[in-house]
Amino acid sequence: FYAGRLLTPSSVTQERQSQEARPLVWLDVQGREEAPNKSYLNHAEVAACVRVVSRLRERVGMGPSVAVLTFYKGQLEELMKAVPNDLDVEVLTVDACQ
Repeated sequence: FYAGRLLTPSSVTQERQSQEARPLVWLDVQGREEAPNKSYLNHAEVAACVRVVSRLRERVGMGPSVAVLTFYKGQLEELMKAVPNDLDVEVLTVDACQ
């Protein structure tokens, strides 16, 4: 995008690299998709997300922002119920995050 003209300032890049070895993580989770209310959800993925964000908060504390993204409203609703509020994790659809 922007023909390479949009750049992150080097000071921001250096700070993030010192704090975030892997700022984006994809997980392959085995589970079954369901669509009980016309929107998909996967309970195994929800459980995996809760484990990952809990462990992440234990390791890095509350400083860095953390978000869990999903494509489906059904998955969003399950994640919002399952992720503890005290972890301060944003749960969003991909559309809402754009």
